[in-house]
Amino acid sequence: MEISAKTLIYDITFKMSATFQNPIDASTNARLKRRAKEFGSFELSYPINKFTLGSQMLISGNALDTSFATGTNTFNSGYALVNLFAKYKLDENWSANLRVENLFDRSYQVVNGFNTPGFGTFVSIQYIPLNSENSK
Repeated sequence: MEISAKTLIYDITFKMSATFQNPIDASTNARLKRRAKEFGSFELSYPINKFTLGSQMLISGNALDTSFATGTNTFNSGYALVNLFAKYKLDENWSANLRVENLFDRSYQVVNGFNTPGFGTFVSIQYIPLNSENSK
């Protein structure tokens, strides 16, 4: 089952999505590896003049995996990550963006034995040309 919603309340955009699944291989009846039974996200954003500021939380339940050291089944723990973002609209087509990912430098694994990104900051310039569809 998947649920998603987006609404605007007092200029604050709320986005939410959640997935609840039973990741089973139908031929073996075994749980599929690296797939959480539940995961989702929650995002808030707020425009202030030419800026848009926001935050996002990504949440995942635990997932079955195989330990490369022992070859036995193991579970990767569930995790929650917090990201922040800011966008500055330079003009109708251009924007400057700042994104902070994994704000609290959470240690987690998607694949057993392999590192995942820690705290990171990203700056970008984005160009989205206006077309007749966007200008209406």
